[in-house]
Amino acid sequence: MPYLLKDLLPAKLYRQIALSFTLSGVLIVLFLGLITNLANHFDHVEQFDIKITNVSHNIQYFDEVLTMSARMAALTGDMKWKNRYQEHEKLLNENLKLSETLLPDAIVIIQSINSANNILIDLERDALQLSEQGNLAAAQDLLFNSTYTQNKKIYSAGLTNLIEQIEKAHL
Repeated sequence: MPYLLKDLLPAKLYRQIALSFTLSGVLIVLFLGLITNLANHFDHVEQFDIKITNVSHNIQYFDEVLTMSARMAALTGDMKWKNRYQEHEKLLNENLKLSETLLPDAIVIIQSINSANNILIDLERDALQLSEQGNLAAAQDLLFNSTYTQNKKIYSAGLTNLIEQIEKAHL
């Protein structure tokens, strides 16, 4: 004849043991849920970090593409550089807008980058137009004058600040 645990123990002790096992089971389930939630949160944070790092690197890369494309067109007169410029200008603007969405705390820095970028793009477009017209000397003057150089410095400083803010957020 098999004996049941509840038959061997006093009723009060049996209830305490059963309650302990039940509470332990509930705590284990809650703890596993918490661990799963934390893992999902860390995965989301990691994906965000990757995305914003990619955006900041894209901004830097596309800016370099635009600068070099405009300068190469002004130096060589070859309009393949204008085509390259136009392909990447849209990508730079998209990444700048995305950075505003992803980093609302950095809006002042991003606006500084955008402001300098708008001036640079106007100068580069003018230089590309002059290059297309065969006026390479005037195009070169636009891309190497003090206004262009000053805005390039503002843009670069803003981008450096943005990257530093992103890196600080990772810590």
